[in-house]
Parts: sequence; structure tokens; C-alpha cells
Amino acid sequence: MATFLRYRPVLTGFVGAPGINTWHGQGETLIPTSIEAQEWVDQVRAAYFAAKAYLAPGVSVVFGGEVTLHDEATGELTGVEGVTAPATVVSTSTAAEGQNPRASQSVVQLGTDVIRNGRRLKGRHFLGPASAFCFGSDGLLTTSARNGIVSAYGGVHDIAGVNLVVWGPPIYAKDAFGNPTDTLLAPGKKGLVTSVSVSVTPGTLRSRKG
Repeated sequence: MATFLRYRPVLTGFVGAPGINTWHGQGETLIPTSIEAQEWVDQVRAAYFAAKAYLAPGVSVVFGGEVTLHDEATGELTGVEGVTAPATVVSTSTAAEGQNPRASQSVVQLGTDVIRNGRRLKGRHFLGPASAFCFGSDGLLTTSARNGIVSAYGGVHDIAGVNLVVWGPPIYAKDAFGNPTDTLLAPGKKGLVTSVSVSVTPGTLRSRKG
């Protein structure tokens, strides 16, 4: 079964920190190489660097020195690749763009072409805390901000090299009380991200936990 990469940068510099986004990637082989792991880390860093104006003032993104490998069917850890940790990305927003609650997030929607159990496999990232630079007078994300964030993701879902994927965990049958059982209905599944969009409505730290 194929293996996917998992990388988790840490966002700091705000009340409620740290924040963590999970980035899943796939290489050009069934088992990604150490070279692909480093490529993935560098691409993720480039996405945050391109989006730094959309983070609240004082927010920093710190990158760790390892990438974990996981089995697609189970999600179980199968290996660890050491990488050279990229330089920290620091928000370029000004103090004037900081007049926004630190719970506000830009919600990045990740779409795939994979159909799983009759539904499209999708994922999302919460990019934030978001700078007031992202919002219009109506409190919604502006078209300019949404397009800018989508553009920042361009290097992680192109054709060549390592690409962004969404991973759906195994699905288990539930008992009469809605609790999962040991009966497996479908193994884990990953799908190559084919579309990226940003919701016009901001997310919050509350929705991030959902």
C-alpha cells in the first residue's frame, strides 16, 4: 500500500498558541524518499512565505526537522525522515492590520477527484490568526485576499514532484449508540488535491476544533 508524508508546522506569537496545520503530501513513488521529504518541507514553507501578509501581526511559523511517513490504509506511522528545517516565516502585517480577534481564521478548502463511500474526499486548512488585511468592511474575506491565499498554495499542488493530498482515515461501523466498532467498512484513502479555494466566511478557533 502507498505511503504518504505528514508535516506539521507550528504557528506561534498569539494568545491561544501554538497552532498546528497538518500537511499531507505524496511523492512520485509508493514510498517517498528523503529527497522528496525535504522537497515537501521546502514547498510547505514557500506556501506560508507567500501567505505571510495574511497572518496577524506577530505571528510566526516555525518548521520542524522531521517528516513522518504513514500507511495509506491505516494511517499508522511507518517511518521518519530527518530534514533541514527551513527558516521561520514571520508575518509582514503591520500593527494597523492587527485590529482583529486572534480567533479569526482563513478557511482553505482542499478538493480532490476521489469519491469515497459516495462522497467526494475533501479537506481544509485553517490559516491564521488572520490579519485584518484579509477582511472588508462587511467582515468577510475580500476577493483579493482569497485569490492571494489560493496563489500561495500554487506550489504544493502542481504536476511535478511532491504534491498536496487529503487523507481520509479508515471508516468503521458504529454501534447502536453511535460509537465506532472494530468492523472496518473502508480503509484509509488519500486523494491528490486538484482544487484550492478560500471560504468568504472566516472560520474561528471554535470551528477549527470541529
